[in-house]
Amino acid sequence: MRVGYVVISRDGPWSSKSPLVCGSGMYTHAICVSVEPFVCVSEEGDMMWSCLTQSNYVGLCQAHPKATKAAFARYERETGKRPTQGEEVGRDQK
Repeated sequence: MRVGYVVISRDGPWSSKSPLVCGSGMYTHAICVSVEPFVCVSEEGDMMWSCLTQSNYVGLCQAHPKATKAAFARYERETGKRPTQGEEVGRDQK
C-alpha cells in the first residue's frame, strides 16, 4: 500500500465492521495519506480517519489526481505535514 492509493476495508466496502463511517453515513473507500501512522481521508476531503489498523485495509490502485489533491489538502490542514506521494508500507507490513 502506498500514499495516494484508494483503500477499502478487507471486510468489504459495505461491512458494518468498516470504520469508514461518520454521523451522516458510510464511505466505501478512502485515500491513504500516511502510512506511518496509517491515516486515510475521504475522496472529497471532508472526513479523516487516524485510528485505523492498517492490516484491516487493502490498497487497490492510485487515486485520481483530483481526489488525491483534496485528501492531501485535508491532511496538511489537520496535521501541518505534507503527505509523501508514493511512500510505501514496509514489505513486512503489506
